[in-house]
Amino acid sequence: MPELDSRQAAILSVLLRSPRAFASHELGTRLGLSPRVVRYNLPMIRRWATRYGARLSVEPKRGVELVVDDPRRSLMSKELEGAGHPLSVSPRERHQLLLFFLLSAKGPLTRSQLEERLPVSLATLSRDLTCVEPWLSGFRLAAERRPRLGISVRGEEEDRRRALITLVLGADVDGLLLHLALWGKAPSSRDLLLEHPFNGVLVRELTDWGLDVAWRYISRVETALQRHF
Repeated sequence: MPELDSRQAAILSVLLRSPRAFASHELGTRLGLSPRVVRYNLPMIRRWATRYGARLSVEPKRGVELVVDDPRRSLMSKELEGAGHPLSVSPRERHQLLLFFLLSAKGPLTRSQLEERLPVSLATLSRDLTCVEPWLSGFRLAAERRPRLGISVRGEEEDRRRALITLVLGADVDGLLLHLALWGKAPSSRDLLLEHPFNGVLVRELTDWGLDVAWRYISRVETALQRHF
């Protein structure tokens, strides 16, 4: 069976959850993709859906619709949620993830380690490093390439933490952060993370931060001081 990447899985997830036709620009707006990118990924989705006896209908005035009966729709949803999908994100999201991995790492990361987390070519990774350096310099930080050791962020710890917090808060994952702070785990519904693979990666990494523990401590301090931060 052809393997869907995370972007194709996100498109298919919307079509499975809502049995109606979507215009390409409507799907793109919902998933943060351009209509062209949506159309580019439809052939692979069509091949995947055919294995289940489903038909992907694409009509100029009607839009994109997955034609399938309810039992097969349910089976496809389960298969889609249970499978692993190679990460496919936009260049902007890729830069955000690269910065996140570098800023949150406890030591240098080798290029092979970064390539495992960001499945891109070595040339693309090198270009991405060059692209994110101006952002780092805005926090008085710099990407340091050390032969045989890897890549790390050089600068004061306070600047590093400020950059990391700014990066996370600017990633538009406020609802997911609140869920992690309250419950210490990702939302139970996988649909949200499936439709937004960037959010899924970020939440998986942030789960180990212990935001729920920090939330409880802050709540106790607020109660003791009779203040609300």
